[in-house]
Amino acid sequence: MNNIDYSQRFDTRKSILRPWDAPGGKSFLLRILLWGAALYLLVFFFFGRGFLEAYMDMVRGLAELESLDESEVGAESLALFKFYASLFLVSIGGWFIAVSVETALHKNIFRGEDRGLFPLWFGRDEGRVMLTQFVLFLSIMGIYFAMIIGLVLLGFIGAALGSAGTVLSILLIIVGVFVGLAVIIKLMIRLAPAAAYGVKHDKLVIFEMWGKSKGNGWNIFGSYVITFLCGYLFVTVLMYLGLFISFGSAGIELISGTIPENPDEVFDSIAEIFSKTSVKISLGIFMIIYMAGNLLWYLHMWGVGNYAAEYISEREVSAGEAG
Repeated sequence: MNNIDYSQRFDTRKSILRPWDAPGGKSFLLRILLWGAALYLLVFFFFGRGFLEAYMDMVRGLAELESLDESEVGAESLALFKFYASLFLVSIGGWFIAVSVETALHKNIFRGEDRGLFPLWFGRDEGRVMLTQFVLFLSIMGIYFAMIIGLVLLGFIGAALGSAGTVLSILLIIVGVFVGLAVIIKLMIRLAPAAAYGVKHDKLVIFEMWGKSKGNGWNIFGSYVITFLCGYLFVTVLMYLGLFISFGSAGIELISGTIPENPDEVFDSIAEIFSKTSVKISLGIFMIIYMAGNLLWYLHMWGVGNYAAEYISEREVSAGEAG
């Protein structure tokens, strides 16, 4: 394991490339990427069909929204509920897999742990990482909803005070949005190493991380921004390229964010293409590559937190020795 020399400054490059410093090397990274991608495929095998059917129903309803009567609007609401319910199931399955892959990286770097051919697991460490993420998610959503409520109240107060009050409330709302987003981003950055730190020290650490990461917020932020932007560009290009190769322009149209006028024509075109065995095989290969690509991006994001947790731990040791 490559320990961080506390005498050195926070190294952005090393934090971004942290997964490649894992004792397991490239073999370990390849195994957790491929097994993680395979487990994602298993989740889609069980829940993907329901998700796609719910998605198609939702798109059809949105395309016909203006011509729907009240009873049909209720049916569209049911379609939306089915879509989000199926999305929830897929997301929960994906979350368990992501936590397992992330924790495997932390355990390999901090402890040299490698379970061999199948390196993923779900035990106490993984549960602690998941709990840490869940509490942080609730905290961020709490701040977000508090911000929304505050902005709505400002709008009502401004409207009650007349035109001058409305102008003032608009200005305060704009400022409030930026302040709220800044608070959320700062909280996310300062507490980001909590999961990795908890694995390293075998304990639950959440809000304590705020004080531990003091003085390194900008370093961690810079590493995350670079990793996020590079990774997002990589997986976006990979996704569009794979969908275009598999389904042509029909696949691109479905993820473009626009609602096609005749969605059934798009779905029928995709179904006809998908009926070919060669397309199914190529799509399966693409999905494994795409999911592995996503996990590689996430591993670098988690690696930043891992490096920060190690750096902070070394700083604590040095401070203790100096004391």
